[in-house]
Amino acid sequence: MLVLEVNGCIDSCLWTKKPVRNLEDLAGLMIRTPGGMQTNCLKALGAEPAFMPLDQVHEVANYATLETFGCVGEGLFMNQDSWNRTPEEVERWYSRFQNASRQWAEDMEIMGLPGKEAIKIFNEACQERGIRCVVFPEDWR
Repeated sequence: MLVLEVNGCIDSCLWTKKPVRNLEDLAGLMIRTPGGMQTNCLKALGAEPAFMPLDQVHEVANYATLETFGCVGEGLFMNQDSWNRTPEEVERWYSRFQNASRQWAEDMEIMGLPGKEAIKIFNEACQERGIRCVVFPEDWR
């Protein structure tokens, strides 16, 4: 399995009726989710995910707490056998996503957040599972 692209983790929000100041505030709290990975993350944190289209959130939520865990697991993945049959020019095209990962990390670092470290941890977790992260910059290996 290969990771070909990872979502650049745009800021997203926890849409709630009560403010969220720490992880304990999430216990049992109903939170709007677009579905997918964010739903699993919210359940793991003890919250009660509720699917709702984003254009309806303003009708029920009084608070928006910035977070980024809702997009970390999104990306483009490929079976290793398929990758092995990929022409070299296509492989070079995918390698350009390394620049997107690098830029995201630099943007996070400017804000005082450990962007490069987050990408390294993600890559290590992939490696432990036998997954090659193509978007991980070669010079960071």
